[in-house]
Amino acid sequence: MSAFIRALLSLALLLNPSFTLEVNFYRHSCPQAEYAVKGTVKQHFQRDPSVPAGLLRLHFHDCIIRVRSELERRCLGIVSCADILALAARDGVALAGGDDYALPTGRRDGFVSSIT
Repeated sequence: MSAFIRALLSLALLLNPSFTLEVNFYRHSCPQAEYAVKGTVKQHFQRDPSVPAGLLRLHFHDCIIRVRSELERRCLGIVSCADILALAARDGVALAGGDDYALPTGRRDGFVSSIT
């Protein structure tokens, strides 16, 4: 795909209001999403208190397989890896004593990874 087409698609996505992030984005399509992420993170945190630091690092790397499996069981194909990571990082920090906060969700996973 040419750089021009990619730029146009990116601009269209940015200007499309249906692609904005919002708190409780999954309230209709997968109401258990945030609960499932928090429960899974809590289980692992109780066994290993270093989990929040790892989740925060993972937030910038890749989708968490165990959490993804739990969400796919509950809401097949609904919750993005990007949102799973954001939710897990938030919940891990809260479990470690940090602030819990409302997190806008609705991130979309990309279909292609590229450096440019």
